[in-house]
Amino acid sequence: MAGIANDISELYLNEELSDFRIIIGNENLPAHRTVLGKRCPYFKNMFKSGMSEVISKRIELHETPITSFKTVFKWIYTAEIQLEHVSDALDVLRLAHMYGMMELVTLVIKYLKKECAVDNVFMILNASVLLSLDKLTDIVVDFVDDKLIKVLEHDNFEHLSKDALCVVLTDLVSTVPDVCIFRAVIRWMKANSSNAVDFPDVLKNVPLEDIALRELKTVPSDVIDANVLVKATVKQHTAGVPCRKLRDQNVAVPKYGVKVLTGGETVFFSNSGKVLKHTVGMSEEGIVVALGHCFKLNSFKMQLVEAGRKDFSYWIDVSEDNVSWTRVIDHSKYACRSLQKLYFKERLVRYIRICGTAPRKEVFKISSFEALYTTEPFKIDSETTLSIPSYNVALAEKNAITIEGDSIPENALIDGSFDGYNYNHGYTWLNIGMGIIIQLPQPYLIDTMKLLLWDGDDRVYSYNVEVSVDQVKWMQVVFEEKVASWRKIHLHRQPVVFVKLTGTFNSVNDAFCVVYLECYARECVKRKRTATGARQSDRVKTGRRSQFSRNHFALFRHY
Repeated sequence: MAGIANDISELYLNEELSDFRIIIGNENLPAHRTVLGKRCPYFKNMFKSGMSEVISKRIELHETPITSFKTVFKWIYTAEIQLEHVSDALDVLRLAHMYGMMELVTLVIKYLKKECAVDNVFMILNASVLLSLDKLTDIVVDFVDDKLIKVLEHDNFEHLSKDALCVVLTDLVSTVPDVCIFRAVIRWMKANSSNAVDFPDVLKNVPLEDIALRELKTVPSDVIDANVLVKATVKQHTAGVPCRKLRDQNVAVPKYGVKVLTGGETVFFSNSGKVLKHTVGMSEEGIVVALGHCFKLNSFKMQLVEAGRKDFSYWIDVSEDNVSWTRVIDHSKYACRSLQKLYFKERLVRYIRICGTAPRKEVFKISSFEALYTTEPFKIDSETTLSIPSYNVALAEKNAITIEGDSIPENALIDGSFDGYNYNHGYTWLNIGMGIIIQLPQPYLIDTMKLLLWDGDDRVYSYNVEVSVDQVKWMQVVFEEKVASWRKIHLHRQPVVFVKLTGTFNSVNDAFCVVYLECYARECVKRKRTATGARQSDRVKTGRRSQFSRNHFALFRHY
């Protein structure tokens, strides 16, 4: 492989076998379509398009810095790059991003992270915001957070773009006095008077609540009208803005000023071993937490303290002002336990109220709580506030448990594995007529299940599957007779906490043995129909095996 790489690298700027020309100003660079097409999505798409450049076998690139382009061009052929200056690296970054070369983008970001300094952070941030490179933006904002005083006082602060400045103001949470931020922004406004139309948008992200009136009066009227300043200040006093959006960071921490208003002590958030709690049914005040700032959030993580086999129900409301509340999580009808991973539509949040609803007179306790804006993909149902998982949630690693059934080894049915099982290992079982029960940690909207019935010989089973949200009312979602091996079950999408698998017949003995269980929600895609009109994916598929050496994964993937 090294020999092939060397052969390709020797073609860089080599006329040998060249079949394409790249023209930049007075430079005429020999190129090779095969290399460009394999290494650069931009050129690959161009060669497929039949554009005039493809026919003429040449392309002219305008407003392209030749030095930076040669750096990119060399990387295409050699996978080697040498960056010496931040300004050149930013040109390479722009070209790599435009050409869709994300591997090169990643390499440049690593270089910029290492070279980031107070005197160049402004142009790095301008570029990262312009190109919507969130990873680089997060790196720069973290740097700014650590060096904020020096950044605010630096002459180049005035060179931030409006969008980059707003990112700093909204993504930054700092202990620097608000007046220092205010003065820096006013200085930016003075230096960017041609952008006066953008000043109100910038100002709404500046913390004004603690700025003294005499400080506000020092702002020249030709920079921003006094009435605009007053209106912005009044709005923040009443609405609690501006908000902050810190991607993938827990903001319910002392660093950002979190406080417990009811249900415990603020020391809870200092890893003290304390809990937050209230007695269910005594009032709806519950547990109230105040964040140190108004944040844009879309996720909570909450660890419930388990009391024996008791499960709890609860809801969570959020507010910007501690007056008007919105319910973002409603698990008041469902049995919940262990770690709760909760998602909701992004919104501004300053106050959080958590209220247990069942069982009455029991003490509802939580041992940890996180609030964050997550960038991981998720789906929720706006009506029920429940998560719609595209992944398997019937896993021990996701806090599912087996509450009825004998497993060999422990958690065999929910350990995510279906390889290596035999007569004595790798399944969960109960006698015919008894139900194996799996409990999920929280309710999910489920419409698909996969089962692997133990199939070490020619036996067949009859069985049924029931689901429940409280282990009181059960709904049967499937019943099959004399089947074997892999089963795929489609049900009406509905809330599920408990899954009961009951064997009603075994052609060999009195045991119902299940190797693997999966629960999730399908993507809503249009399905092909067979000649009979039945949807292919709606058929229950079977496949009997008598040898353990078969490739289980291949069979599983077939579904």
